[in-house]
Amino acid sequence: MRSFLFAAAVTGLAAAPAAAADLDKYLPADATFYVHVTTKNFLTAPVVRKAIPMAFDKYGDQIMPLMQFAKALNPNTPDIPEDAIKQGIGELKKPETIANAFDAAKEFGPELIVAGNAEAGDPEKIVLLIKCNEAVTPELVQGFIPMLNQSGQVKVASSKVGKATVYEMTVPQQNQTIFASVPEAGVVCFGASKAAIETAVKGTGARVDPALAALIKKRTDKDFVYVASAKGKGDAKETFQATLVLDKDLSGKLTGTFATAKEAQEKADEMTAHVQQMVASLKTQLGDQGKELSAQLDKMKTRVNDKTVTFEGTVPGSVIEKLLAKDKDR
Repeated sequence: MRSFLFAAAVTGLAAAPAAAADLDKYLPADATFYVHVTTKNFLTAPVVRKAIPMAFDKYGDQIMPLMQFAKALNPNTPDIPEDAIKQGIGELKKPETIANAFDAAKEFGPELIVAGNAEAGDPEKIVLLIKCNEAVTPELVQGFIPMLNQSGQVKVASSKVGKATVYEMTVPQQNQTIFASVPEAGVVCFGASKAAIETAVKGTGARVDPALAALIKKRTDKDFVYVASAKGKGDAKETFQATLVLDKDLSGKLTGTFATAKEAQEKADEMTAHVQQMVASLKTQLGDQGKELSAQLDKMKTRVNDKTVTFEGTVPGSVIEKLLAKDKDR
């Protein structure tokens, strides 16, 4: 099921984001977590545009053995000529190739939202929303259903929920079923549960916990990834929010508020231990080459203020560039 959900999200990459769509009204009423990914911010970030061609320049030669290994594991893997692979890698080493491709794609990057109830621990409580081009309408999707059924690859059944249509899509070969709907132009909903999609497409207004709703409003247009959660009640209420921003540098911040100061300190100690382990691992794996990156991670500190834990840090783009520079250029 997870692989099919992922494929559904990737399908949305072919459509440009809608000009405006209030997605909050489609969130599950009992949602305790919310993840928002703005793919356009990945495509426009200078740190990403510089890092990708550098990574192919440094590690591109290692792709060929991986392709040969994949072919050995699966004889049905497409037989791509070695020269074609080398030519493709050569193009991806060029900054202008990445820049041109990302410039063409940046206006077509959708916004992805995943929300659900983490406390329930049930994947059927999760809804995936894709904010895409307003050309993706209920009528357009309805026109594709007969072709999907005729393909033999997917079986699609439909039912009405108010003005919206809910599609039950089954992939016989994978024994997977997923439910989907297009409640309005430029909005697509996916889920593993028909009940979850039926509830979502009613779109009667934001129904999530007020604490989570307040956190969701703190997301900014600069965030590539924004995560928020709120669970518990009263004095036992716990909240969490985290952001990842891609620009000239890579920066992130997370803030968690816990039920007691003691629990906050325990979580801070756990976080500090994880960071220290990560730094130690990087020093071992990268050696002198990762010295500057390790130094940056060493600067990132966890702070505790009563019941609140905060952690933030930045990895300069210059440090990432030095890490990806080929040895001959160092």
